[in-house]
Amino acid sequence: KVLIKGTLQEVMKNLSSLEEVFFSLTEGGK
Repeated sequence: KVLIKGTLQEVMKNLSSLEEVFFSLTEGGK
């Protein structure tokens, strides 16, 4: 369970950074 929880946290971190990159790309493209 600990391993899965840690992996989930890493995935969430990656998603938020991807979301930030995507947001900056879309904002910069306007």
